[in-house]
Amino acid sequence: MRLASEVILDADLPSKGYARSSRLFLRSNKPDAALKMVDMAIDRVKLTDSKRRTELALLRKLIQKAIANHACHFQKLPFEIIITIFNIVIGESNTVMLRLMSVCREWRELIIGVPSFWSRLTITGKSRQKKVDTWLQRSQGMLSLLHLSETFNLNARPNTFRAAPPTLWSDLRGLQLDHSQLKGAVTEQVPAGVVASMKLNVLRIVDYNSEVLVESELEDFDTSTLEELSLTIRSFPVSFKFTTSYTNLRRLHLSAISVQSSFIQTVIECTSNLEVLSIHQTALESNCFSLHWLDHLVHLKKLDLDGYRIRGRWSSLMHLPKIEDVAFS
Repeated sequence: MRLASEVILDADLPSKGYARSSRLFLRSNKPDAALKMVDMAIDRVKLTDSKRRTELALLRKLIQKAIANHACHFQKLPFEIIITIFNIVIGESNTVMLRLMSVCREWRELIIGVPSFWSRLTITGKSRQKKVDTWLQRSQGMLSLLHLSETFNLNARPNTFRAAPPTLWSDLRGLQLDHSQLKGAVTEQVPAGVVASMKLNVLRIVDYNSEVLVESELEDFDTSTLEELSLTIRSFPVSFKFTTSYTNLRRLHLSAISVQSSFIQTVIECTSNLEVLSIHQTALESNCFSLHWLDHLVHLKKLDLDGYRIRGRWSSLMHLPKIEDVAFS
């Protein structure tokens, strides 16, 4: 760019300087900059100088041909393949999605026009209402995961879901509620009456304050459709009823100060289709985990235990046909 500026200043006519600069950029494999320079050169040539204008027009065609050869062919891929690639790159990260939107206008328009890219929404106490409205509109109300952080309070912001369609809650597939710093029931973070209409595949709850959460509030949810359940709470009451209504569960994550062995055994007996089992306890208690409890979990792929004394032979895990990842600490 510095050399191009010198070329323009050294020329006896501005049009010649811009034309020379255009050729310089073209030789440097920068056709976009070359096109800009040649257009500026054409603008500075008199309309009566047809010979010079013809020369610059030929140069412009040469540059356009170079741009066509230099162009990215990504946009020529079928729409479905582009969407698949973007889904792989974005994963579950809204940050990555927003970065892709800043690459170019075509990518921005493509991402805005695909509702599935807007299916993960996180709302905090500081989230601007305009952002929430935009997200709900672009997702067309089809959310795969709605994350309500511990700083979000529906009572303080009753109009948060004003742009949502009436079917938002019945179509919702994933819900994460962070309740660590809030008072009252976890379900108070969503509008009254909507829990009964939910058919969730994913439910994640973080509540370090309540010891009766699971037995007093989980019963409000329809657990028959759950495929993933994640509970991070103070402790799991022995009286909590983990019943056969969880038979579709594939991924179970439990984390607490203490998770009693008897409770774990009950959970495993009621969830024969588990593929991922993760249980963490932070208290220094002598709770045991017996490996033979896993005998009927023929679909189990990942086992992650933290804070337990293990009973049984490690070789018993070899009888699980799909086991891939085992971690004990």
